[in-house]
Amino acid sequence: PSYTSMIDDLNYLHNATSRNSGRFFADTWSSRFTQAIVQNEEIVGYFNDASYNPATNFDGDSAGTRLKAVARMIKAREARNVQRDAFFVEIQGFDFHSSTVGDSTFENLIGTVDKALGSFKTEMESLSLWNNVVVISLSDFGRTLTPNSGSGSDHAWGGNYFMMGGSVR
Repeated sequence: PSYTSMIDDLNYLHNATSRNSGRFFADTWSSRFTQAIVQNEEIVGYFNDASYNPATNFDGDSAGTRLKAVARMIKAREARNVQRDAFFVEIQGFDFHSSTVGDSTFENLIGTVDKALGSFKTEMESLSLWNNVVVISLSDFGRTLTPNSGSGSDHAWGGNYFMMGGSVR
């Protein structure tokens, strides 16, 4: 369905459960759903804003594309009227059931994350925001102290985490 027909249908449903209906959950759902649609359109507007031309060349892989989207949202923080944001970026593919040493897939994943984080840092510096940003990496791999039988990354030595940002010391 088109966006216009979806909005028409949403308005019909919203009006069918008016505030005077006495159905609290239906009214709340309808109100929140309508707000979500409007907020989604605002976010689409920020992504379609042609005035944002990143100073950094983000790679087209999933990590680079996702962090470029975060940079775009941070750049639009004043237009969005926010002082603080939290973003979640997921990068998959780290569940190795055998040794990662010399594994080109693993090495490529690590290289991709490294390039994406480097590009993100450079972009935040170009916006003079690097001192206001903190990146935290969490992984559920390495969640036990005993490695699996193949010395893989699905179970290793208690997890791996890092934090980076201009003000992180």
